[in-house]
Amino acid sequence: MKKILFVLLIAAFSGVFFVSCSDSKMEELYPNPDLRTTAKIEYLFTQLQTQNANYIWTYWDMGTMVLQHLSVYAQTGGYIATNVRFTQNVSYLGDRWRGYYNGLGTFREMELLLPNVDPTMATGYDLIVNLGKAICIHETQKATDLWGDMPYSQGGRARGENKIIFPEYDSQEAIYNSMLTDLKSISEAISRYQTNEYDKKATFDAILATQDFMFHGNLDSWKKFVNSLRLRVAMRISNVNETLAKATITEVLGNPGQYPVIETNAENAFIASEGNLLANTGRHEQGVKGALTYQTGKNLAPGLMVSMMKNANDPRLTVYFGRNKEGNVIGVDQSMSQSEQEALFSAELYSHFDTCAVFDNDLLPNMLINAAEVSFLKAEAYERWGGGDAQAAYENGIRLSVEYWFGLQTGTGVAAPTPDAAVVDAMIASEEYNNSNNQLKQIATQKWMDFGLLNTYEAWAEQRRTGFPVFADETAGTVGEFQKRPFRLTYPSTEISYNGVNYEKVRAKDKPTVKLWWDVN
Repeated sequence: MKKILFVLLIAAFSGVFFVSCSDSKMEELYPNPDLRTTAKIEYLFTQLQTQNANYIWTYWDMGTMVLQHLSVYAQTGGYIATNVRFTQNVSYLGDRWRGYYNGLGTFREMELLLPNVDPTMATGYDLIVNLGKAICIHETQKATDLWGDMPYSQGGRARGENKIIFPEYDSQEAIYNSMLTDLKSISEAISRYQTNEYDKKATFDAILATQDFMFHGNLDSWKKFVNSLRLRVAMRISNVNETLAKATITEVLGNPGQYPVIETNAENAFIASEGNLLANTGRHEQGVKGALTYQTGKNLAPGLMVSMMKNANDPRLTVYFGRNKEGNVIGVDQSMSQSEQEALFSAELYSHFDTCAVFDNDLLPNMLINAAEVSFLKAEAYERWGGGDAQAAYENGIRLSVEYWFGLQTGTGVAAPTPDAAVVDAMIASEEYNNSNNQLKQIATQKWMDFGLLNTYEAWAEQRRTGFPVFADETAGTVGEFQKRPFRLTYPSTEISYNGVNYEKVRAKDKPTVKLWWDVN
């Protein structure tokens, strides 16, 4: 079995330097293509893309973070209204926190190695470090949108001449400003590399073709990913810093030659599943199927989404969810009592996630950002600030979403046929999806619907930012601060223990009832 022999993982909360081997299943399917015992930038770049399975669907991420926490908060999955439905598992939150800082530590090691490379190779390695930074920013946004303030500028720097053992927290505002600055710089660095003469380009083309699991060295695809991510990051802060958000988004959309974005599903940014990584159904093995098999009480269709789709005769209903034993698609109505919901669950009347597209799909990709989301970002920008046709971008987003979801049907079972254009046209024209009274609500709701279970991190973030769709008010028993749907995750106990001095500066914010900096709706 191939193994990655040298993996550098640095956890910012403790400043401890780890040397570890990757999980055996992951190593088999995403091996380091050139086995060495010396850390090199290109090998760390590969490790960064697959570290802790952040970019590959696993039992852990689906079973512990998405199904048990985020899909409940975002209503991208159905759930039974127990008294503890909004509580947070401190162990799982600690694992997620640690996973982020493992990746950040790997990127910091790439930065440490860069000044010492062969000068003739510096230009190529600088490019790879920039691509690694883009991955790091994608993960950083996900993390800060879970917790808010975090160690970032000092995080992961437990090695090197100026090592930092106990990193200070950055405000979420500072993290977002840094991400926006860096994304623009990364895009422009890629463009410079493409246009400048460099005698080692063939060498680095070969390196990236092997070490880059995302785009296999296609730098045009990297630019589209980076610029699309820049749109997402900018729009996230648009309610709290509209000036910066508008300027950033206008610059990107107004200069498509310089800042191209993802326009079609063929350009989507994702990491494909390899081999049979997702096929194992064992409870603590890899895979979405394993998680959905053993989390049966969370493998349920969400009632709000099902209701909206039915009202619009949305063909995506058939690829999101399977039919129950009576041939119907039934979601969990969150306005029902726990006993009413449990009766329907016991009678096996609730629908589960579709077998062909999701549950039994060994080739399910982990989508970072797709064309539908970019189109909805354009629609919101045009609606708020002009510069384009908001309705056209909105409708295009729905069409791209339909194409994307029907294209996911690579699992077992009979794939639903792609709907005719007339069916999609009628859906878009329906009163459910074409209500001009609040176009921003329509755009936000469709983006949430496109994210669905498979991009629940973004679905929860966007629902908090926009307030749409509107969820019914729920009170979960008497569990203190978790009676209501939380606005954030609480910091893990390990962070409080190991980085206590710096934690004290943010302790007052460490409540699930405290909104994040950008959440001002």
